[in-house]
Amino acid sequence: MCCRILLLLSLVLFCNSSFAERRHALGLVIGDVTGPSYKYRLSRDRSIDGQLSLNASNLRLRSRYLFEFPRWIKTTEGPIAGYFGLGGAISEKKESDSEKDKSFLGLSAPAGAKYQIPKHNIEVFGEIVLNLYVSPETDTDVVAALGFRVLF
Repeated sequence: MCCRILLLLSLVLFCNSSFAERRHALGLVIGDVTGPSYKYRLSRDRSIDGQLSLNASNLRLRSRYLFEFPRWIKTTEGPIAGYFGLGGAISEKKESDSEKDKSFLGLSAPAGAKYQIPKHNIEVFGEIVLNLYVSPETDTDVVAALGFRVLF
């Protein structure tokens, strides 16, 4: 019985059109947020992405709605896509052992470029992100990140 349920679940997942169209992408981002990165392609020029970072001094989580330009720069190896977006950001920073953790809530606005390696299901990307934190106090930062994702 357990094998049948597992087989049925596998068929549903692998036959799902979103997996067949390579709408999902999972990878790693390195920058102020260093950790896993996930993206779901809604259409040819729209996506949702999320990034998570957890280290000894802070926790950061970002999720953004992206507008993509699939053929922003044309090259002989294939197009480089540009994108920009807007979303939310949560950051929890530990200033020192004697202080309490500070939680920040705000907006995240990325602008970047991505390149899908021809004949492979891998995309590499670089972005500059403006974060505007509005709670509990106003703060801004501009950060850069590099990463890759495997499309499936």
